[in-house]
Amino acid sequence: MSICKTLGVSVAIAFFPLGGCSDRSGSRVKKVAAETASESQSPKTPLQRRLERANAGDAAAQSDLGRMYAIGDGVPQNQAEGVKWYRLAAEQGNELAQYNLGVMYGTGLGVTQDYVEAYTWYRLAAEQGFAPAQYNLGNWFDKGEGVPQDYVEAVKWYGLAAEQGLTLAQYNLGLRLANGQGVPQDFIKAYAWLSVAAAGGYRDAPKYRDIIAGKLTPGQLLQAQQRATELFKTSAR
Repeated sequence: MSICKTLGVSVAIAFFPLGGCSDRSGSRVKKVAAETASESQSPKTPLQRRLERANAGDAAAQSDLGRMYAIGDGVPQNQAEGVKWYRLAAEQGNELAQYNLGVMYGTGLGVTQDYVEAYTWYRLAAEQGFAPAQYNLGNWFDKGEGVPQDYVEAVKWYGLAAEQGLTLAQYNLGLRLANGQGVPQDFIKAYAWLSVAAAGGYRDAPKYRDIIAGKLTPGQLLQAQQRATELFKTSAR
């Protein structure tokens, strides 16, 4: 029996919006900090320096400019200009620009809304391991927005994002496991992922984790708790 149907709980439908600089190794953050320090000693403004690098083909600078124009950070907001810079960086394989370009197309910011284009760029970023793009793809397949509804695909992308520590993906993955949607029903794994989402602060996770706990035998509950402990370690890396 569906936990969602029985309890009236629904999948978290929020998607991750435009993102700033992100790098799992931290090298990109250090590079930006070094560039900022250098720019402060230059007679040229930081914007002029960034434009120079972007015009020379620096994908990271192009992505940064895209963000600045998209949200009006240090420049007059111009979403069409943001799309232009995001595209230049995205075409060079910059995962953050690919993701943000997907957001722009998916929401119709600075460009005509186009789910096919949005999906294309989300997918490219997701295949590079960018967790917010993986989550957004999972969310689209879950709701059937921009793509045919497909719980198997939703679970696949939620799982990849969940393993990287995204709380929303962990929560939604837990619900799909509890309901057997796109994956065989598994209360032990559902409990474990909802436990991790609860630890990450997702407000609805403890309630549904505890309801699932009531469906487990003492032995199964111990197994689920052990599984949750393992997930805490692996998804927090």
